[in-house]
Amino acid sequence: MTVFGIRTRFAALVLILLLTPSMFVVQGQQKNYGGTLVVHSPNEPSVSDINYENVGPDHTFAIMSKLVNLDYHTGAIIPDLAERWDVSQDGKVYTFYLARNVKFHDGHSCTSADVKWTIESILKEKGYYAAQLSGIDKIEAPDDNTVKITLKQVDPSFMATMAIYYSPVILPKHLYEGTDVRKNPLEKKPIGTGPFKLQEWAEGSHMVLVRNDDYFKGRPYLEKVVIRFSQSWAVVLSAWRSGEIHMSMDYPPYAEVAVLEKVPEIQVAKMPGSSIMHVDFNLNRKPFSDLKVRQALAAAMDVDDINRKVYAGYCTPFLGMYMPSVEWAYNPNAKQPSYDPQKAEQLLDEAGYKRGSDGIRFKMKFDAANEMQMPALGEVLREQYRKIGVDVSLEVTDWGMFADRVFTKKDFDMAVSGGAIFPDPNLLARYIGAGQSRNCMGYSNPRIEELLKMGRAEVNQAERKKIYFEVQEILARDLPRLSVVGWVNVHPFRKEFQGFWFQSEFGKTALWKSYGTVWWTAAPPPKPTVTTSTTTTVKPVEEFPTSAILIGAVVVALAIGVYYWNRKGKSKASSRT
Repeated sequence: MTVFGIRTRFAALVLILLLTPSMFVVQGQQKNYGGTLVVHSPNEPSVSDINYENVGPDHTFAIMSKLVNLDYHTGAIIPDLAERWDVSQDGKVYTFYLARNVKFHDGHSCTSADVKWTIESILKEKGYYAAQLSGIDKIEAPDDNTVKITLKQVDPSFMATMAIYYSPVILPKHLYEGTDVRKNPLEKKPIGTGPFKLQEWAEGSHMVLVRNDDYFKGRPYLEKVVIRFSQSWAVVLSAWRSGEIHMSMDYPPYAEVAVLEKVPEIQVAKMPGSSIMHVDFNLNRKPFSDLKVRQALAAAMDVDDINRKVYAGYCTPFLGMYMPSVEWAYNPNAKQPSYDPQKAEQLLDEAGYKRGSDGIRFKMKFDAANEMQMPALGEVLREQYRKIGVDVSLEVTDWGMFADRVFTKKDFDMAVSGGAIFPDPNLLARYIGAGQSRNCMGYSNPRIEELLKMGRAEVNQAERKKIYFEVQEILARDLPRLSVVGWVNVHPFRKEFQGFWFQSEFGKTALWKSYGTVWWTAAPPPKPTVTTSTTTTVKPVEEFPTSAILIGAVVVALAIGVYYWNRKGKSKASSRT
């Protein structure tokens, strides 16, 4: 190797070593503190948490924490309040080790006692998630940072049950114990352990959340999150384009997605969802108690047409009973009737619902919440059912009223719904199990109940597969509900904000709708602190820090020196040839 080669390689190595730290500094500057994220929400919640009532939980997760959480992309269980956990050899005892020095927004420590009280309170008060927690035998808090949950029997879906969307948020025992939990003032003025604190709730207008500087996972970057309530997509889309709002808790009309993608300042994240959109029958009402009528309405529903008109082709038309994405548990042969309007007419005739002189067989109401394109789905279904002589009137309300009428009072004929049944098939129990929170249909099948218990207790996946395959076969025969599409999540957002849970690169650390890892890329660097005669403080990192400038100067000087050194080397080498 020549002297020139040695010099060149040495110079290159020095340049890399010097440039590397400066590159890290520059990259780190994207995450300065500051900025306000403006979020649209189609519905205003009635209360602040999801433990006792079926309210839209979207706003909750920025204020409160769970025991564990779910990776939005993979379904893996990820830490929240619990940093780690282990399971006993018999599979019945789960021990969770909580993060230390966690504080509620009022400064009071959050400990295992709060976790224990919260879960026991949901069970005692028959809260919204009580049925899913009913497999718990006892909860112990041996010390402030340890929670032991013992199950009545083995349940391989338990961790998923504790992590999914509607699972419990941990409440402050010292502020709830001894009160009527549903009427506690904190249901309107929440105190949690999350990355943001409620500053203002102007009912009918907006919420303002401010940064929790003591958040146990680290100080959030954003200063504020403002949640604006609006049911007008025309207004929201205009505000999106102008930059008045930065993202939405709901999905925009799918026909608008391609338009939004053309806006340079907007980025659209798309990924398969964790749920199936389905329509549910009220089995306690005629004519829906008649299986032939349900079969007819299934045959009259064109899921491809719905996907085109409602979801602009983004979703997957679907006739199955469970999610294909959970490959081991999905039974591809268990399907509802495919589109066949002539068959639908024949079945209705056989069931005794013939066309009247006006062409109408019977009338029905179809309930939809004003979100997730549910009203649009109802409109298309109304057109399809009109063709077979079924007259549909569409009832659209906000989520709170919809949930009260459909899930609580069960005062409906047919309703559109959806929800998380990922990553474990036992989560189906919430929708089809007798008396479960989302079983608005009044569906009850003894064999289904037996299978759900077996599936919950079985640890061998091959055996579980057999169990859930049979569950799907029974559902395809009974048709208590009809599948419509496999959901695809579409998240437009302003590019100036990064770090969202729906961005695949942040899925393992960004908790659902918590905003704790979101930052504003245009946030200014912190101002230098002033050194006084009595107090000396460390100067914060600047956008172009002095250290980086000095490194740059040294690099330039070294590069010039190396250039002349190499020229001199070349000159000497030439004189020797």
